[in-house]
Amino acid sequence: MDKKKGSISFNWIIENCIETFNSRGLDITLNQLASELGISRGRISHYFPTKELLLVAISQEYEKNLEAITSSYKFSTKENFLVEQLKLYSLVMDNQYRFRCVMIYAAGTSSSRSEMVKQINNRFSGSKERFRLLTVKLTELGYLDKRVLESPNFDVFRFKFITVFTSWVVHYELYDKDKTYQEVKSIYLEAIGSCFLSYALPKAKEIISTIDFSTL
Repeated sequence: MDKKKGSISFNWIIENCIETFNSRGLDITLNQLASELGISRGRISHYFPTKELLLVAISQEYEKNLEAITSSYKFSTKENFLVEQLKLYSLVMDNQYRFRCVMIYAAGTSSSRSEMVKQINNRFSGSKERFRLLTVKLTELGYLDKRVLESPNFDVFRFKFITVFTSWVVHYELYDKDKTYQEVKSIYLEAIGSCFLSYALPKAKEIISTIDFSTL
């Protein structure tokens, strides 16, 4: 792309800003961001008048990628459903890592960031029902005790799962940045898998306790 000819696209800005936010952090201003990318601030603000709107757009791109991953993923057999679910989580983690800047931004979002709050709420409203259906399926396949679906058990279970699955990125940035993502990924993935242990039936316990998470 020839930046001098004004051919900067919406998608080009998003892709390059993801990389810059990931490497430089979220404190970078739009002016600094433009300088880093070798373009004028006006090229960015043409599409994104504020940094929040830029990060909301990156969050939407994250959601599109997540939807593509989950909708195209194929489960082969019911017998291996839990293992394959963990493999799917591994792919989702890769997407979270690629978009880690917006995962971190969302984790620190307050009511003053109205657009991001709206984006998070829209995402969460859909994910709640999907997670309930997944939990029902895991009970039907004999992986989880049906007590997990009772109140308040399910709400506590969902809270633990979502917290671990969304906060590992922040933990990595704060405490494990001296290691590569691949070095610590299996630890975080095992932590996600361990959320099932509170209500795991014997076959699920065996899978979670014996599987090599580094191979997923």
